Amino acid sequence: MVIMGNTSKAKSHLLEAIKNIPEDFALSEARFHLNAAFQEIAKVEKKRAKRESRQLKPQPGLARMPSAAHAIQAAQPEAKPWSPEQLMNALNIIDNMIEEEQKKLEKPEDDGKTDIDTLLG
Repeated sequence: MVIMGNTSKAKSHLLEAIKNIPEDFALSEARFHLNAAFQEIAKVEKKRAKRESRQLKPQPGLARMPSAAHAIQAAQPEAKPWSPEQLMNALNIIDNMIEEEQKKLEKPEDDGKTDIDTLLG
């Protein structure tokens, strides 16, 4: 299925439909919607042409810029793999932090106010 060249056929069908609508006041709204659809397709074509022209032009600053991954690698020294003891220590610290947060969530905050006081302000 061709996506980029699919607007010319739609535009020709809309133009044909606009020409074939009788000059009747009752059909003026239908003519308006057909014209709006035609204009919308024209906008899409302009956007596509603009996008395509931008993609074809080389960006002068981007060629010299390193990628984000390259920049991160360059900024950080070579990482050494963690030992099993370091991994277990890190996991225990994380587990302790999770337990502390769960305790905070389970313990109701008692600021001396009842529920109705909180609602009323």
